[in-house]
Amino acid sequence: MMSRARVVTVVAAMTLLLPACHGGGAGPTVAVSPPPVGPAPPSPTGPIVTLDPSRRIAGWVHTNGTRLVDQRGRTVRFTGVGLRDLEAGSGTMAPARQPGVIRLCRDGWSISPRQVFDQIASFGFNTVRVAVTWANLEPTAPTGGVHHWNESYLRAVDDVVAELGRRGIKVVLDMHQNRWTPALLRGGPNECYGTGMPGWTLVPNGSVGDDKAAFFQDQGGVQEGLAEAWRMLGGRFANNPVVIGADLLNEPYPLEPLPPASGLDRLWNVLGAAVRSVDPRILLVFEDSAPGLDAPLALQRPPPFRNEVYSYHLYRPNWDPLGRAVADRFLARARPWNVPLWVGEFDAFGEGANLHPPSPAWQTDTKAFLEYCRTNDIGWSFWVYAGASSLVLPGTITPKEPLLSILQGGAP
Repeated sequence: MMSRARVVTVVAAMTLLLPACHGGGAGPTVAVSPPPVGPAPPSPTGPIVTLDPSRRIAGWVHTNGTRLVDQRGRTVRFTGVGLRDLEAGSGTMAPARQPGVIRLCRDGWSISPRQVFDQIASFGFNTVRVAVTWANLEPTAPTGGVHHWNESYLRAVDDVVAELGRRGIKVVLDMHQNRWTPALLRGGPNECYGTGMPGWTLVPNGSVGDDKAAFFQDQGGVQEGLAEAWRMLGGRFANNPVVIGADLLNEPYPLEPLPPASGLDRLWNVLGAAVRSVDPRILLVFEDSAPGLDAPLALQRPPPFRNEVYSYHLYRPNWDPLGRAVADRFLARARPWNVPLWVGEFDAFGEGANLHPPSPAWQTDTKAFLEYCRTNDIGWSFWVYAGASSLVLPGTITPKEPLLSILQGGAP
């Protein structure tokens, strides 16, 4: 396995806006208070754009078998987009940059300008999967039983939730990781390794494979640390009906196949219990141990909680046969488990990618995939609004056409 140097400050390769991504027991004292739940102050630059009322999800959402039902008793599907501005870095906010300027991932996290939220509302998306990371929430290890939560980052999360809520859009908070951590380099000093886990959680002088294995085996009780982060976030938004979902950990895949006792069941139990201890209503979103057809799936049953959603990510070169085979595999698991299914990420068979061309049949394939989702009552979230893979043209807020049109056609 390739050796990698550990660093305290994240160093990164230049990317388009942001780095690429295909994204028990009592814990230490939580030293943070929840924000007010009321509406954000009026925009200083005029009226905001809001989601068409006919597309809005009302209030809290709960499961009814394989369906999602809103507060008005209507069956709903999540049809949305991911937002990753809060993903990068290890706690530090990026300096201000002009639109279109290439961003270094060492710049850290940022907040989207207001026009991005207006645009998402105008597109008709009813949900946004907002990527947050433990590395940004808690860049410094707890001391003396007290967590050092990153208050400036938490205020930024509050702001994003408020901006989307003002526009009638629901939020699924996504505890994101991509290549596991920003505290590792590969290749050289100008290449960013990843996002997600704080450097203080890693195995000394280990590889990413070592770090993942230690995490899933819960060495040193590391899972409880992430559970505390979720307990804090869950409590922060427990009374805010804008935040309707907690995607417990993005892509919990090993670098190499793990044995059946990989700890994924235990992880979901630990994280789910943490969220449920402070919020009985939020949907718990859980993924399996592999994204496709090339590895066995670790989960034998869903976690033991109510209001759960089974999720997978679809990155395949075509819909038929490969994409459909993946979709059928996860649908065949969700149905007997009697839980809703959600495609938390997909890139429209490469059309989202900005670094390589899409499949020649991406338009036909994406339409077929979206119709499959509609027929089987499956929600979806396109990955991602802006980045190395994006809904908008690189360095702009101009949407890709006809990608946007096809996505809009696949929404309720």
